[in-house]
Parts: sequence; C-alpha cells; structure tokens
Amino acid sequence: MNNLKNKTISGISWSIVDNVTKLLLTLFITSILARLLKPDDFGVIAMIFVFTGFLKILRDFGLGASVIQKTNPSSKELDSLFWVTIGFGVFVTLVLIAFSSTIASFYELPKLSKLIKVISVAMFLGSVSIIPESLIKKDLDFKSLFFRNIGNLIISGSVTILMAYYGYGVWALIFKEIIFNFLLIIFNFSLVKWRPTFTFSYDSIKSYLNFSLPLFGENTLNYFVRNIDNLLIGKLLGDTILGYYSKAYSLMLLPVRQISGSIANVMFPSLSIIKNDKAKVWVGYMNVVKIVSFVNFPIMISLYFFAKEIVLILFGSQWLEVIPIIKGLCFLGAIQSIGTLAGSIYNSQGETKLQFKVGLFSKSIMVTGIVYGLLKGGILDMILYYTLTSSFVFFIELYFLTKVLNNSVLSFLDDLKKELLVIGIYLVSMILLFSFVNTDSLLNKILIQFASVTLFVFLSMKLELFAFQLLKKYLKK
Repeated sequence: MNNLKNKTISGISWSIVDNVTKLLLTLFITSILARLLKPDDFGVIAMIFVFTGFLKILRDFGLGASVIQKTNPSSKELDSLFWVTIGFGVFVTLVLIAFSSTIASFYELPKLSKLIKVISVAMFLGSVSIIPESLIKKDLDFKSLFFRNIGNLIISGSVTILMAYYGYGVWALIFKEIIFNFLLIIFNFSLVKWRPTFTFSYDSIKSYLNFSLPLFGENTLNYFVRNIDNLLIGKLLGDTILGYYSKAYSLMLLPVRQISGSIANVMFPSLSIIKNDKAKVWVGYMNVVKIVSFVNFPIMISLYFFAKEIVLILFGSQWLEVIPIIKGLCFLGAIQSIGTLAGSIYNSQGETKLQFKVGLFSKSIMVTGIVYGLLKGGILDMILYYTLTSSFVFFIELYFLTKVLNNSVLSFLDDLKKELLVIGIYLVSMILLFSFVNTDSLLNKILIQFASVTLFVFLSMKLELFAFQLLKKYLKK
C-alpha cells in the first residue's frame, strides 16, 4: 500500500509538472500563432475539430480506459484490443474522408473538404497509440509522459510556428495534428515493453467491451454537449465569431485541463487499484476536490478581473472581442474543474452504465440551455444558460456520485466548507476592491490582486486547508 501511495504521489507530482509546463509552452506557442494567423483560421480548425473530436471518441471506444481499469491484462487481450483500435482508426479515417464534402457544405466553406481529408491521416495515426498510452498510465509512469509530452509539444509547435510564419495559414494547424500523432507512436512504443503480435480473440475482450460500451456512450454525450456550441456558432455566426469563442474557451479550459486533468489522469489508475475500499476512495476523491478548488477557483476569479490584460499580452489587440466571452466563461470553468473529476470515480468503480444513464438526463438539460441561449440572444446569452444548466446538473450528478461511494451531497459540502469559505472571501475582496479603487491604472489592479492573494494565503494558513497543509509538508522534505 505504501508503494501505491508513493507511486500515486509521484504520479500526481509529475503530472502537475507536466501540465504546468505544457500550459506555459502552449500559451507561448498560442501567443505567437495568434499574431501570425487570423481569427477565422482558428474558427476553421474549430469547425473541423467538432467532427474529428467525436471520431476520436469512437476510435477509442473506451477501450483505453478499460485497459487501465482491468487488473493484469494478458498479452493476448492487449493484442486483440490493439487490432480493434486499429480497425476503429481505419473506419473513422474513411468516414471522415467520405463525409468531408458534406461537412464543407454544412458550413458553406468549400475549402474545408481538402483540409478534412488531410487531417484524416492524424485520425489513423492516433489509433496506433491508444493501447501503449493506456499501459503507461496504468503503470503510473507520469515521469516518462512528462518528457514525452514536452518533447512532442516543442517539435510539433515549432513546425506549426514556422509554417504559420511562411504563410501557410490554417494548414499549419492541420499539419500540427499529423506531426503530433506521428511522434506519439514513436514515443509511446519506446516507453513500453509490450509489442503487438498478429493475435486476435473476441472472447478475450468481451469483458473490456462490457466496461467500454457505456463509457463510450457517456463520452459521446459529454462531447456532444461540449461541442454543440461550436457547431451552432460556426453554422449560425460564421468562422470568425467561432474563432473568438474557441480561443476564449480554450483559454478558460487551460487551467481546468492542466490542473484538474493532470490529477484526474492519476486518480483513475490509482483509485482502480483500491476500488473495493470505498471509504479510502472517498477520502482520496475529496482530497483531490479540495486541491482543485483551492487552485482553480481563484484562477477563474482572477481571469475574470484581468481578462483584458491577459488577452492583450497573449493574443494582441486584434483579439479584444474575446474579453467579454472569457469573462462569461469563468464561472463555468470553475464548475467544470470539479465536475470533470467524476469520471475517474465512475470508471474506477466500474460504474460506467450508471454514469451513462445520469449523463443522458443531465446532458439533455445542458444542451437545452445552450440552444435556448444561442437562439435567444447570441454567444453571451448562450454562456449564461450554459452556466446555469451546468450548475444545476452538477448537483444531480454529485448526488449519484456520492451514492456510488456510500456518501451524500451534504457530506461533500461539509468536507469542502473551509475551502468554499476562503474562496468566497477571496471573491468578495476582489469585488469590493475593484468597486472602490480606481482600476484604470494597471498598478492599482496589480496591488488589488496582491492584497487579495495575501488575504487568501493568510486564511488558508489559519484554517489549515488541506492543499496548504500538503504544500507545507512537501516543502519540508
């Protein structure tokens, strides 16, 4: 058990280092590309990603997660799963090519057809990496993933910047996907000892399919909700407006993905090992929620108040229309940073069928909010109703999640009360200071931020928040 604890702590540490480094590199690369490419270039790629993103879910079919959840998968099982994922990879590639003209017609952009056909190569390349990627995560080898991810990002990002600089426009973003997925194959197979053989047995993967099928359904629902906004904005408002929205959403998601995502990546394989001890799983889950809320909520609050400065620094003055969109997405980002952790619990407990059933209900409510808001008044109204419905279904999903671990929503809120108090005070201090202090001066805004952060740290120390205790313990080593 101590070995598992050490591997989990090491995995989380390396995953956080990995994601923070990726965050900085991604911001750097994005900052350069935002000055070399036009908003409609990012809008075009966002249109394509609506469809390729779903096909990636179909390509994986939840089989990668099933490998992580399974105890000691055999070589025969891994070989069979590998060829299934290759088959799915070929299938989604052909589907993308076949429907490229249809997608282009839907958006009324003929140039999309050729772009989609080329990016379909990346879809097949990605299928080759699914099983070795799962084996790396199953072993909690996030140190190796760190070096792989940084190397891949530097190489693919550099090529993208060069292509953008020499005027290739959106093609730079297309080839980034191909290069990234090709390098994944090389890196992933260099990190695992397993090599696929020409072996296939359907009987050996039946149990994996029982786990992965409902997970595929849940992932599909989740993806549909997360991308129906892009689909409708691209169709109704065009590629330029979608470019602004996708850039704002990506910026909001950066801390959510890099912090919540890095922890969730380790949570699933780690909690799968102790899945039968629900009390320990609950403690582990709540500790992660405390850490994520301690970090992400203040970041979202600060992003709201400093949206203009961040946009000017990262993207330049040509992206000023992104500012109100970013502000509107901040509360949604805070909710999603906790909500995204639920998948690790359902998967580790093998409750993918329940996850799908709950998702079917909750996601339909969220889709209704998105569509109603967009048709009612545009992007900002859409964000408002997206946020309201997301907040509502968060508690519905939390109810079922806590039941899986023999707990309750009240226990969740009680365990989190100190973090919520400190975060609430931080928010109020920012609101009051920005209301009564002249914020035309950047210096004043920086001083306000410093004062609020100081108060936040002081209260965290006094109330001995879990994340602060963990940090203090880590620094003493």
